[in-house]
Amino acid sequence: MAKSMRRRGRTDTIIVALVLGVLGVQLWNATPSILPEAQAQIPDTGLQRKQLIDETRRTNELLTDILTLLREKPVKVRVVPPSAASQGG
Repeated sequence: MAKSMRRRGRTDTIIVALVLGVLGVQLWNATPSILPEAQAQIPDTGLQRKQLIDETRRTNELLTDILTLLREKPVKVRVVPPSAASQGG
């Protein structure tokens, strides 16, 4: 009984090794992926800097508009006491 168990274990090991070998060969010879390869692109730092400056100018314009609005128009503020739920109690 012990001999047949050893023989069975050896047979299983050989089968697993063969399957792994076949899979290894298939992976080694696999065709290239259908997806295109990544192409490295050199960033245009001048364009990036121009875009950053343009965005900064636009932000400054919006902040100037907000400041003008706050200076020229009255702002009404209503104070509301906090509710019991927001106090955590």
